[in-house]
Amino acid sequence: MQKNHFLAIRNSSNEFIKRTGRWHYLTSSYKLKPKRWGDFNLTNESPIMTVTLKNEKTCQKVDFGKTVNECYFYFEAISSYDEEKPFTSMVELRLLGQNGQVLPVLDWKVVYADSEEILWVSHTTDKIFDNQESTFWHTDWHSNRPGFPHQVIIDLGTTMAIRGMNNLSRTDNSETGNIKNFGVYVKEQPFVLGN
Repeated sequence: MQKNHFLAIRNSSNEFIKRTGRWHYLTSSYKLKPKRWGDFNLTNESPIMTVTLKNEKTCQKVDFGKTVNECYFYFEAISSYDEEKPFTSMVELRLLGQNGQVLPVLDWKVVYADSEEILWVSHTTDKIFDNQESTFWHTDWHSNRPGFPHQVIIDLGTTMAIRGMNNLSRTDNSETGNIKNFGVYVKEQPFVLGN
């Protein structure tokens, strides 16, 4: 299946590769930051759920109330508990099947992230599904500090029956970026970048 609709995909060397006629590369030493491509047009989209998480250092389960069969997962952080800073962070994200089972992440690819911290540390978006509680995604805090909302789109690699998700917030001594409110969108076809 040709996937020329993606804005960017990371290859095995953690570099962005060309998609839709745009070039953007990251060096292996993370000296360049990805640029913000813009926001996605969600005018004709409805979130399957908007959620307020508790400010806890535990895994929080979110039940969507119905099972959806989709291939693209769009996560939009709207606010965090540290209201003075425009950051978002997440340790692990797991999608749950119709019987509550954790769905496999082997074929997942981050196809879009509005921000990630890569200048001083590797807090890239793919950390949210690397099965490591010691790593996490964090939006850019060193230079650009873009504001909310913060968006992540994952290509699940195949259509999956999704009933809910687990979110693990930071478990270290910092609460910076712990998500308070977020929305979830899912689609069978790719999301479209807005004007």
